[in-house]
Amino acid sequence: MLSWDLHVHPGSADEGRWGDGDAVREAARRAGVKGLVWKSHGGCTAEPVDALPPGSPHVIASIVLNPGISPKDVSDALARGVRWIWGPSRNADGSLGWELPLPRFWTEIAEMLSDLAQPIVLATSHLSRDGRREFAEFAATVGPVLCTVTHSLYLTDDEVGTLAGSGAVFEVDLFTLTRTVREMPLAPLAARTDLVHSLGSTIYLTSDAGQAATGDPYVFVGEELERLRPALGQRLDQLASSGPERVARHLEQESR
Repeated sequence: MLSWDLHVHPGSADEGRWGDGDAVREAARRAGVKGLVWKSHGGCTAEPVDALPPGSPHVIASIVLNPGISPKDVSDALARGVRWIWGPSRNADGSLGWELPLPRFWTEIAEMLSDLAQPIVLATSHLSRDGRREFAEFAATVGPVLCTVTHSLYLTDDEVGTLAGSGAVFEVDLFTLTRTVREMPLAPLAARTDLVHSLGSTIYLTSDAGQAATGDPYVFVGEELERLRPALGQRLDQLASSGPERVARHLEQESR
């Protein structure tokens, strides 16, 4: 099982989701997951995370820099303790987008983050190659900021090398690994894992689940991990356990 699930989508049935925050957290608890990052394409999840009753697993709120989000929204989210920021994932009309540009107010956000002492994760989400490079290079200059590259099996080996050189880490999600989401080839997981480790970086699995079609996110995860185990061997423990732990530990660091 995943030690931490750093990309999951609780939500309502109207949103096409399997279960709300309570249901997903309970499913994670049964599976032995220590914590999760609640992502919503609609914006910030600080309010629903705050509404959860005390308990475990730990649920980390996040904000997505999609159309409709303003610099003030980001400032308010940071003031509420949000420490996980996703790049954009939607077009202006709300449809799913890929290879998206940086938000027009990125410079303002970068200034906010430069002034923070607390650890931050910048996740590239559906940014373009230029946007991914900007996130990684920015994180390399600001000690408390860690860049993680979302859906990283879509990247070329050359781009992985460049981003790893800036200190980025790499997410592989089980949702896009197991179904066609966009018309682009995926790098072989075993080879990509070996490449990232050879570069001295971290690669880790997430679920990116929560869709009604996948059912219980952690039943889905358990089934997919068992399917992957024969091909990955000991790599699987690194991808599912020590990799997510490495990123979660970044958020647990004391202010610098």
